[in-house]
Amino acid sequence: MKAGDQSGLDYHELELAERRLAEFRHRMKELRALQNSFAPGSPERIRANMLLEEIEVLYQVLDDLCRQFRRRMAFGGKARPRGDKPGG
Repeated sequence: MKAGDQSGLDYHELELAERRLAEFRHRMKELRALQNSFAPGSPERIRANMLLEEIEVLYQVLDDLCRQFRRRMAFGGKARPRGDKPGG
């Protein structure tokens, strides 16, 4: 695969990941509204809490992945360690 093809692939992967991230944000918003419609302590509310926690974990993983993609693309395809500052 040529270098140009790889950056195109990376951009496409980032685009897909960011689209999924937006879907997760939307689902979390819907689930919070549903969660608030249940009585505190009810089995439905407890289940909604558990689902929301699972979705929040997946959201964080996907958000981290997007950040890694953006960082890699910003530095010419080379991953930069998280603690490194640009130009420093």
